[in-house]
Amino acid sequence: MSIYDYIFEGREEIPEATTMANIAYLPSGVGAVRNAMKSLAQKKRQWNIEVLEDDKGKRVTFDDEFSVFVAKDFWDDFTTMFDEGLKNPTVDLGRYLQEAMDDTIEAERQEIHPALVNLYAEEQFLQIDRIAKIWAARFSAIDYGEVHAPVTTEDKQRDIEDLVGDIYEAYGNDLGGLQMLQDAIAEHESLNAFLVLRDYDFLYGVRIHSEHENVNLTFEATIDYGYLATQSIMIDGADSVLKDLESDESIKVVKNIVYPVGESFEVAFLQGLHTKLEGSDKSGVEHGHTEEN
Repeated sequence: MSIYDYIFEGREEIPEATTMANIAYLPSGVGAVRNAMKSLAQKKRQWNIEVLEDDKGKRVTFDDEFSVFVAKDFWDDFTTMFDEGLKNPTVDLGRYLQEAMDDTIEAERQEIHPALVNLYAEEQFLQIDRIAKIWAARFSAIDYGEVHAPVTTEDKQRDIEDLVGDIYEAYGNDLGGLQMLQDAIAEHESLNAFLVLRDYDFLYGVRIHSEHENVNLTFEATIDYGYLATQSIMIDGADSVLKDLESDESIKVVKNIVYPVGESFEVAFLQGLHTKLEGSDKSGVEHGHTEEN
């Protein structure tokens, strides 16, 4: 009879009426026993043990709750799983408690990246991506200005990776902090209470500097920590165009800044603005000076 036959025969000796969980120890399957030890450690750290031996091997029970059958050839290898061996009537599973905690923290850490990717892939954020892309294609981007947000349209994926790294550095092994952040992301709660995000003005945004027909333009779109989206266009050097835009019901003009009535500018408005800038002589007040007759 092979050693594996002994193991499985040994398992069958457990009375059917028992509710004790039981497994057999094999060096190739040590992970299963290790996981069982982690589960026990999370219930309590100290366990009473009993070791019963027969000609096939040894059975170790933990407070009549868990049982491991170990063939004789594997006993020495099995005892190395415990800091003080199995010579005492009790065993301390402290190392497995720490491993279980580390596993839980790592699992939470691994969930942060997909949570942020999913957040920034929501329609509200994608709407900014689309309108910014349309703006850059229509008016060209001289450069992207600073918008005080951890993630920006132009470097979205890289910014998310950097933010995840900042979160890992800030929270490290703080399981509670990681779980609270996860919950806040899932529930769309304000995130500026968290250490790595509190110094930003916005959750997401973009600022594009453009020049069209000698007119300086700045397009800005942001989402704040209340998940409120705002957009604006600053127009410098085309006061006649600004005056003409005042009759457009889809936007609101405040001095030299244009805001959409809703959350986002309509594509038709951007196309119309492009046309107005090309067709206007920009007469009137320009660059802060009054035209003299």
